[in-house]
Amino acid sequence: MPDYIYLLENRLSAAQQNALRTVRDLAREAQMTVFLTVGAVRDLTCGNPVRDLEVVVHGNALNLKAAVVAAGGKLWGEDTPSRTLYLCFGGNVRLDLRSGRRAEYVKPGKPTYHWTSIQEDLRARDFTINAMAISLNEGSYGLLMDPTNGVADIELRHLRLVSNYGFLENPILLVKATRLKTRLSFELEERT
Repeated sequence: MPDYIYLLENRLSAAQQNALRTVRDLAREAQMTVFLTVGAVRDLTCGNPVRDLEVVVHGNALNLKAAVVAAGGKLWGEDTPSRTLYLCFGGNVRLDLRSGRRAEYVKPGKPTYHWTSIQEDLRARDFTINAMAISLNEGSYGLLMDPTNGVADIELRHLRLVSNYGFLENPILLVKATRLKTRLSFELEERT
């Protein structure tokens, strides 16, 4: 198991570390817990370069918009229904800041969002390798959360859906599976 504190301090660029520090400090001031998720955690674990950052907070991420902009982040997009801010920081660091959520698909491709804890958020992700988070909070900084055993799938080089109905609920995951399979040289897990 990798040492995630070491990876956060040594595998991320200085600009990426500054962006995470800024968001972490602003979330702490707003009394929100904050976690690094998805591709950044997957790429840190795999040893790949980290391209983009996604941070999940407990609470409404939109409430941090003014503070992030005042701290030097540039807002280039916002999605109110999903409570997501799309930000750019110095050094061309792209960071998505969003609320912990679970999407329910009443109709394919039409999500209804429910606000949840980080554990439920991770269990509602697409693939197990994207369902991991690293705590950025005091007292648990660098702690990996992996409720769907994504690290094991990385070691096996498997791409496995978290939900048996992932492709039915969100057909675009078929394209994403192909992209991830090609980019990471992983194989689809048999049941997936």
